[in-house]
Amino acid sequence: MLSWQFTAEKWLNKRIPAASNYELNYRSIFIFPSRFGGLFLFLCVGLFVLGTNYQNNLMIILCYFLVSLFLLNLFVAYLNFAKLEIQLGKIQNGFAGEKLQVPLWFNYNKRTSHGLIKLNFWKYKYSINIDLDDFSNPVYLPIDCHRRGKLILPRVTLTSSFPLGLISCWTHLAFPSDIVVYPKPIHSNIRLISKQDSLQTNEADTSQKGHDDFDSLAPYKQGEPLYHVAWKQVAKG
Repeated sequence: MLSWQFTAEKWLNKRIPAASNYELNYRSIFIFPSRFGGLFLFLCVGLFVLGTNYQNNLMIILCYFLVSLFLLNLFVAYLNFAKLEIQLGKIQNGFAGEKLQVPLWFNYNKRTSHGLIKLNFWKYKYSINIDLDDFSNPVYLPIDCHRRGKLILPRVTLTSSFPLGLISCWTHLAFPSDIVVYPKPIHSNIRLISKQDSLQTNEADTSQKGHDDFDSLAPYKQGEPLYHVAWKQVAKG
């Protein structure tokens, strides 16, 4: 692992320690302008330079309006992302080579939180999107189990660019887990029978002739032990 990655994880462990339930606040939320937001700020700077250079009040007023819109979007984006409560559900153990479905439960105020939330595991490319206006709990986030043993979940990254896409809000949440990944099953030619099948088999076996259990008289066969012979019936005949 690179030194900067180790430093980032160490800082995150202090900033956002592991917990089974999170309520997002200013300590666990990171905010920065998106790419579109960076271009938007560059446009504002260009308008300001042109307006002051050519003494054009309309361009300066437009620049101030766009900057005000950017700052307003900053507060709205934070308020929309804050107060979200995320809780980890119960995870079933799996086998190596399979995908585990990690359930996440969201609790929030539908009047204040809207838009799309992007979910993915930290440093994983695969992600899913949920709409806070239309989704159902829980949300399942898949993860690959490459090897057997105890699986430690990576941090779950939540990202939102509501409402105008100018500001990107995100967080990295660490959930404690004790997931066990069993070895991958190997196909075998041995046929396993269920308990019901075994009972039926035992019943069938009891109806067969045994060496020591009396069922009925039958003609003597060459090679059978003599103590199985019914000598009384032989003497009568």
